[in-house]
Amino acid sequence: MRPIAAWLAAATILGSMMGANQGQDAAPDEIARLTEAIGKNPDDVKGYVSRGLVWLNKNEHDKAIADFTEAIRLDRTDASHFELRATAWFRKGEPARAIEDYTEAIRLNPTNAENFTSRATCHKRLCDDKGAESDRAEAKRLDLRLP
Repeated sequence: MRPIAAWLAAATILGSMMGANQGQDAAPDEIARLTEAIGKNPDDVKGYVSRGLVWLNKNEHDKAIADFTEAIRLDRTDASHFELRATAWFRKGEPARAIEDYTEAIRLNPTNAENFTSRATCHKRLCDDKGAESDRAEAKRLDLRLP
């Protein structure tokens, strides 16, 4: 599984498990726990990423973006932070902002075909067929298993 897909799958599973275990939305408890942990260690990148994933799972895009932005501020070298924020921008309906973050993720990790595929989807949403086709072609070059 590709890194960003693994993060998002973990967030979805976590969200499902929390709700299934308690018969209700347990995200507030998880958010409270992560907020407390971040308060104790404000430089904890994983804390911001984890809380951002919970927010993303709840479709709280602005809060997810804020947490991923803080993770980026603390560590600008991890492409996955940009990928996650791009996902939040896209889900919020702002594909142009998502393209900016996917572009930075590609700069940091130019061999990740998934980022090109995701950026192509953003270009398509903006009716930029040329940009979409270019990114799809590069994704396929990097990963021949792609259609």
